[in-house]
Amino acid sequence: MRRRRLLDSVVVPLMLVSALAMGPGCKSERGRIEDAYEATANGGRTAAANQLRQDWAKGRITFRQAINLAHAKLEAGDPLAVAFAGGVLDALLILEVAYRDPDMPEGVGRDEVIDWPVVGALAGKAGAIAAARDEIELAESLILGGTKRWQDDEYWEANDAHDALASTLLHKRGRSQEAVDRLRIRQRLGEQAQQALDTIEREWRRARGG
Repeated sequence: MRRRRLLDSVVVPLMLVSALAMGPGCKSERGRIEDAYEATANGGRTAAANQLRQDWAKGRITFRQAINLAHAKLEAGDPLAVAFAGGVLDALLILEVAYRDPDMPEGVGRDEVIDWPVVGALAGKAGAIAAARDEIELAESLILGGTKRWQDDEYWEANDAHDALASTLLHKRGRSQEAVDRLRIRQRLGEQAQQALDTIEREWRRARGG
């Protein structure tokens, strides 16, 4: 018992020292990502993106956790969720720099494995919510966000509604040629994407007097 008390007398102070060493400024990964979420209240998606990039570059967070939280916020209908999703998608663009730049410091997450279809789903979900609110400019900026790494035929074939909405938004924003071209190059279109293509081509011809 005496030995146990001696051990306890050593362990407890050590635990206190560790807690003090961490201090109030030492946050968990989840806490830092939540801070980025809260930053959208005043600074919008740009503030969230900047904070996520900085924390990622310092090895404090992973994009995987940021993506997961963004999905959770959208599903919960949180008021800042769409802006935060945009921030996450924008922040992911730093990966394109990391992949290309051999001088990026080691340990900044260059080798982080990203589930790109999950990124695509985040872009589609956030874009659809913005479109439903008739925030077309915002929706267009989200619907194809988060780099082009998830935008392949396999993804589009599995996500017909997202494919259709992407071209519809481009068309509504005056980018009809791009809206049509991205669908025409596909060997196979889903039902909704085909309907979107037919509608866009018809409206575009009418607008040009055809």
